[in-house]
Amino acid sequence: MAFLQSFLTTYAQSKLGVVGLSVFLVFIVLAVVTPYIAPFDPDALLVGKPLSPPSSTYIMGTDSFGRDVLSRILYGTRASLLVGVLAATTSAIIGIIVGAIAGYFGGRIDDLLMRVAEFFIVLPQFFLALIMAAIYGPNLLNIILIISILGWPTTARLLRAQFLYLRELDFVAASKVVGEPKIRIIFAEIFPNALSPIIANSALLVGTAVLLESGLSFMGLSDPNVFSWGKMLGEAQNYIRQAWWLATFPGSCIFILVLAANLIGDGLDQALNPRLRAV
Repeated sequence: MAFLQSFLTTYAQSKLGVVGLSVFLVFIVLAVVTPYIAPFDPDALLVGKPLSPPSSTYIMGTDSFGRDVLSRILYGTRASLLVGVLAATTSAIIGIIVGAIAGYFGGRIDDLLMRVAEFFIVLPQFFLALIMAAIYGPNLLNIILIISILGWPTTARLLRAQFLYLRELDFVAASKVVGEPKIRIIFAEIFPNALSPIIANSALLVGTAVLLESGLSFMGLSDPNVFSWGKMLGEAQNYIRQAWWLATFPGSCIFILVLAANLIGDGLDQALNPRLRAV
């Protein structure tokens, strides 16, 4: 309880971190209440005149089919948050397992796992995601899995570095002496002490996942049954000069959500990193 209170107090000192968290929570609330506040069915055609500019009736205007842009933006929030959070969580889990094994055991296991991680790091993530989405199909589950597979190496390398340092400390040696199982030493003794940078990095992974999903949607490789900000940007390509609002609003939402995730990561890093807390 004392740690939680100290964490919240320290996090609150990061003004940008608080702003990022507040914005992120607003997006979550909007995703939850979307069915109750969306003014129109997002798929309904000709709710207004096609390509109508923003007005009191259509706050964000209408698209080329007369669909309400605001309603589509609200429903798109769900897809972006779902992909961002689930992909970041899955990639963090994969990275934690790989990084913990590599950092604790070292040797050939470490070399093998880190070479695999480097393979994913050196390849252009977006183009690899395009290929994988084209091969396995553009449904939401596949998109989440693809982004997770591409995102785990950063977490793995970060945790490995923590393990390489912590495994040499006295409390780990004492655990080995008393005969604790390796799995317990890894996840009950070392891992809690290496968790801080992983939490901060996971927030950054959310922003990366949102960008990747938006890029795939923009290229037409998203789930056709799911509303997406990236898909709206793709549809707006042919109308940028005559209907600025079609690209401006979904693009702004992507920017704001990714920025919020990055600000949360910075705030978490400041709150959990003892060297930054001391500054």
